[in-house]
Amino acid sequence: MIRRLRANVAYGLRAIRENPEHGAETVDTIMWIAIFIVVVGGIGMLFRDTVTQYWNSLVITIGF
Repeated sequence: MIRRLRANVAYGLRAIRENPEHGAETVDTIMWIAIFIVVVGGIGMLFRDTVTQYWNSLVITIGF
């Protein structure tokens, strides 16, 4: 088990040395997702009262 762990660590270190930009695409994707969440959250904060009033005005009837 330790031999396998050492081999995996060595493989990971070799991959990082060969390609130092390894994972940059993932970081870019995560950053865009974070920016999207912040922007949508900011817009939600601006219209919070309007959205709350809309959802409170909805009436659901079961039909009994």
